[in-house]
Amino acid sequence: MTTSAPPLAITGVTGFVGAQVAGILAEAGLPLRLLARTPAKAPQLPGAVVLPCDYGNRGLCEQSLEGVETLFMVSGRENEHRVAEHKAFVDAAKAAGVRSIVYTSFMGAAPNAVFTLARDHFATEEHIKAAGLSYTFLRDCLYMDYLEYFAGDDGVIRGPAGDGRVAAVAQADVARSAAAVLRAADEHTNAVYTLAEAAAILSKARGKASPSTTRPSPRPTNPAGSGPHRSGSTTPGSPPTPRLRRANWLR
Repeated sequence: MTTSAPPLAITGVTGFVGAQVAGILAEAGLPLRLLARTPAKAPQLPGAVVLPCDYGNRGLCEQSLEGVETLFMVSGRENEHRVAEHKAFVDAAKAAGVRSIVYTSFMGAAPNAVFTLARDHFATEEHIKAAGLSYTFLRDCLYMDYLEYFAGDDGVIRGPAGDGRVAAVAQADVARSAAAVLRAADEHTNAVYTLAEAAAILSKARGKASPSTTRPSPRPTNPAGSGPHRSGSTTPGSPPTPRLRRANWLR
């Protein structure tokens, strides 16, 4: 039984975003339930309880989520089973009595998105809604921290965007934003944060209109051959799945 554990749960705590969110909230004095596939790798934080959790293991997740009210759900590992794992985790959350999910989604999430992972995020969003849970969707863009790792061994970044620009975001900023939402989750019920919402917040803060305009992204006519860019980075190492992310541009 885990009902005596804190009612605010954080996933992804062995990764950068989840660990940063947990650290910010712990520093603010909030008791936390940290969920990790490998609990021994979770950060040691005051007032935190660490429990095992693997998105694909519904029974384990349901047990670890019992008594949780608000859940920060960091999107899972990039693999061909990710949507199924996300759905299993959401189902476990519903069965455990979770009231609200704050989910790290992706900019432009839609059923017909060009980027495969944006379609995956949309499917997850829809499943959370269908489960009847309250939600807050944080639609981040590509992580700035990872851009240098998109280059191949020849130092070229290849993708279907041609000369298109990218509005990358630092993981630290994602974490600070998520922590702010989690500290006042009731104020963000059933919100989807995209450019339009950012413009509305700026307008309110400045006392004047900050218009936003969004346009659909056209499908590339030659995705496999467009958009090579030279990278000057020679830094060794990379995130766990950069090749998969590059491959998803071309699906």
